[in-house]
Amino acid sequence: MNDHVNFLLCLRTLILKLYKNKTDLDVMILKEYVLTNSKYFTGTPETIRFIDELFYLCEDFKRENIKSFYIICYDLYVSILDNTIMDIYFLGEQESFVEFKKKISKKNANFIFHDIKTYSFDKNVIKKELSESKLSIFAYDYSGSTVFLKGGIGKPFSCHLHENAIKPRELSIWYDFLSHQYNRFIDQKFNTVIFGSSYAFHALTDINSIHSTSLSIPGLDITNAHDLYFKTNTINPINKTILCFGFYDLYKEISKGKSIVYTYAKESMNKFNDRHYNSIKKTEINDSNDTLMHKFNTESIDVFIESIYINQRNISECSCHSTESIAEKLSTMQRDINTEKFLNADKHYLDGLGIVAQHNKYKKHADSFKLNCERIMDIKNAAENNKNHVYMIIPPVSVAYIENLDEQIKNECKRFLSSIESKHFHIFDFSADKDFNYTEFTDGHHLNINGAIKFREKLYSAGVLSNREL
Repeated sequence: MNDHVNFLLCLRTLILKLYKNKTDLDVMILKEYVLTNSKYFTGTPETIRFIDELFYLCEDFKRENIKSFYIICYDLYVSILDNTIMDIYFLGEQESFVEFKKKISKKNANFIFHDIKTYSFDKNVIKKELSESKLSIFAYDYSGSTVFLKGGIGKPFSCHLHENAIKPRELSIWYDFLSHQYNRFIDQKFNTVIFGSSYAFHALTDINSIHSTSLSIPGLDITNAHDLYFKTNTINPINKTILCFGFYDLYKEISKGKSIVYTYAKESMNKFNDRHYNSIKKTEINDSNDTLMHKFNTESIDVFIESIYINQRNISECSCHSTESIAEKLSTMQRDINTEKFLNADKHYLDGLGIVAQHNKYKKHADSFKLNCERIMDIKNAAENNKNHVYMIIPPVSVAYIENLDEQIKNECKRFLSSIESKHFHIFDFSADKDFNYTEFTDGHHLNINGAIKFREKLYSAGVLSNREL
């Protein structure tokens, strides 16, 4: 990491610390840092305004002025980034690189492509280049992300996973799917309700189910599942609840994510909440100033950079005009869930490595882990009070995935979950179940229909599901 990158990271840390603590000491520390590192500041209007307001705040400190000063800080920081040439490295496949370039809005960007197929790159060269770059993004697709498990490329200013194009209809249907399932829940009073992320969506979802209903979509986080649990129980008390999340989901909040899946999950939940019960807290922040501060005040510099320079909306979305009815879309969605497709053994293994490399990055979200643990405890306490049963299920994943999942994530999750198991709150961990092979996964961590049927049979045998069929 060079001096310029270190300056940018330290400056952001001090600004965030001031906003969080709102003390005169934090203002003085920021002022001292600015004076010590004056060589990094230019004579832009944003810089002049920032320095004027900073010195004024030091002379006449008022906590109520921090919010307006914070906006000035944001403008300064973005102006520094805008005026610095950004070196954007991409490790992956050619097709992904072409698509990725279309998402970049940074004008003065220098692109460097390394083809994962030809392995025509030298880690030492990349490491040296990154150490000299004043501002760098290291982007990669799933094929390139396996390199991160091996390390050795140095530390860029920001990292970004490029997700290949997702068909818009696969995302836009989620709100209609949630509404469809919710209406079935109200009308049919199911004994079992399933809340979960993509794991539950792929393995435990059937729009024509008889014995249970699933309110699960890819990207759904524990906070939204928590809200859905309490709202649905208010309408129709649920005898049996299944929560199906992976270990990394305990470190995830979709309000902090910028990937296309999280974006649609947030929009689907907001639209669903507006339509069905407005009292649920929205995951989006509406006030423009609060939104701006929320963008800067994220735990990850990666998310902040993505929010400014990387358009997470798929470029092909504008051409999405479907004449299908909602019923037809839901049927198509269910056919996709029921797929028997699988990757060959080598591709399956590499896909698992690529995915877990991404999920391991979530361990830095300690605040999200704490929040999600509190949400789970809320559900556990409600189950105990109401004498209803809740089953927390960790689903099967590939061998490559579970063997390379960060030990801190695994250990912290297992420690927490084992500590809260009780008469009415049950834990079932299938993550290391070796009874599932590569032909039963669509990718490195999601079950196809054959794997799903086997998974359901295991849940039935364990007493989690009341029937073999959903």
